[in-house]
Amino acid sequence: MGQSLNAEMDFVIESTLLVIRIHQRFVQRLLVRLVWRLPVEWLLCNSTLPPAIRRAAPLK
Repeated sequence: MGQSLNAEMDFVIESTLLVIRIHQRFVQRLLVRLVWRLPVEWLLCNSTLPPAIRRAAPLK
């Protein structure tokens, strides 16, 4: 009984870590794209950005 529960927990933990790893890569790519794009937009004209993005993006 304890053995099968352990195996199940291991499976849950491994799949959770795998999902986190996949999403991490995706989120990192998204962040890199945003970071590269935002300064360009700011240089062109700060008012072209939607207000929500302006509020969310920290000023450097």
